[in-house]
Amino acid sequence: MTFQSNLKKYREIAGYSQAKEFAEKIGVPYQTYMGYENRGREPKFSTLIKIADTLHVSIDKLLGYEAHTPDELERTIRDIQGCGFLVFPDNRDQTQAINDRPILIVNESASNRPRPGDQAYTIDAQTLITLSKKINSMALNTYRESKHQLYKLAFDVVQKI
Repeated sequence: MTFQSNLKKYREIAGYSQAKEFAEKIGVPYQTYMGYENRGREPKFSTLIKIADTLHVSIDKLLGYEAHTPDELERTIRDIQGCGFLVFPDNRDQTQAINDRPILIVNESASNRPRPGDQAYTIDAQTLITLSKKINSMALNTYRESKHQLYKLAFDVVQKI
């Protein structure tokens, strides 16, 4: 998400339904604040700190920044492998630094080695981690919905006994 959308989201979560009220709270003219929220303007660092403090969120969250650790990449790769994919560093471009090299993901074949006809995907580590987080969130929601339906069926059966 962008700073603009995060700013509005966290402002509303904090209970400031009106941008004008929030602008007054942080001591910024309403038009200036609306520039942050709607026109892509960026606040001074001191104003950004005021905004984050008032909304009780980190500056990283406001800016939409998430640091990805090597452990996070390793967990993501293990998860993808557990779903039946082969994961390799993409060594076709030797000019990139090792950590910046794209990752090559291949649909698993019977031999556990990529074959010329296998479908392959090349993706950078940060995008891979971001996609994994989104997929895990969607899977968790689907799991909860399925579990809810199973409980409902079980409760219906118990009620009939």
